[in-house]
Amino acid sequence: MVLNRHDKSNRRSYLAPARAGLIGLILLAALTEVSVAQSKSDPQREAKQTEARHQPSEAQVGSAISGTQYHPVCDSPPSREDAEYCQEWRAAVAAQKQAELAFYQLIASIIGIGAVTATLYLTFMATRAAIESVEASQRSAKAAENAVQKSEAILAHAEQTAERQLRAYVYVSEIHCAIINGIRTVKTTFKNFGQTPAYECSIVVKVWIRPYPFDPQGDWNVYKEPPVQSVDTVPPSTISENYIEVPVITPETEQAIASGAAGIWIFGEISYVDCFKNQRCTNIRLVCHGDNWKKGSFSPDKEGNNSN
Repeated sequence: MVLNRHDKSNRRSYLAPARAGLIGLILLAALTEVSVAQSKSDPQREAKQTEARHQPSEAQVGSAISGTQYHPVCDSPPSREDAEYCQEWRAAVAAQKQAELAFYQLIASIIGIGAVTATLYLTFMATRAAIESVEASQRSAKAAENAVQKSEAILAHAEQTAERQLRAYVYVSEIHCAIINGIRTVKTTFKNFGQTPAYECSIVVKVWIRPYPFDPQGDWNVYKEPPVQSVDTVPPSTISENYIEVPVITPETEQAIASGAAGIWIFGEISYVDCFKNQRCTNIRLVCHGDNWKKGSFSPDKEGNNSN
């Protein structure tokens, strides 16, 4: 298995506490061995020095000849020197026992230190694992959040697409100027080009004869008492027709319209509510002049035509 630099650094950070604890255990064991050796050597050296100061008695010589270990008779020492020797012997034995007890205590301390070191190491590993688990959970939560955001964006786009495809679109399908029953009349035809009905539909249309091009500062009181046709509901592909009389055109005005200096202007507004309960509005501004005058056709002006 190949470890990258990040994995190796993590491995070294995991093993650092174990290495430190192992080195501490080795040093404590070495110091313990030296201390015990010194403690054990002190009573033995002291006993040898004491034996050198005293001459062995006949009982001691006999015991030495028989090969048994000598134990001084300290219950009733025969002399003062023997009493002192016994006292020194007791002190040496007590010191040796104390050294052995200290050794066992030190061994127990080393074991305790090792247990603490192991506990610290395991705690470190558990903490590290918990941190990695939290980081993984955070990454998972972030991924889930991104997935939810993408799903919401897809859903919103799908809703917008469905709305664009299914909503109602009411607009002018045909407009023409002709003489009907001796009266010059503009016929406007509106149609729902959408897939669903248009509700609460109303159509406002006004005809004006004004100079061309359009002058927004002119006398354009378009919607002052305009004729309103209320259609209510317009099903898909349904046609609604309007007939509006054109004001009387004098020969001079007719000549201006034919030359393009003036025109017959159509202003209209179509308002309705689609099946998604959105208020919709379509504004139209058309003009008949120049070459279109003889044909009676209209064309959209540069501005004034918009819808939502």
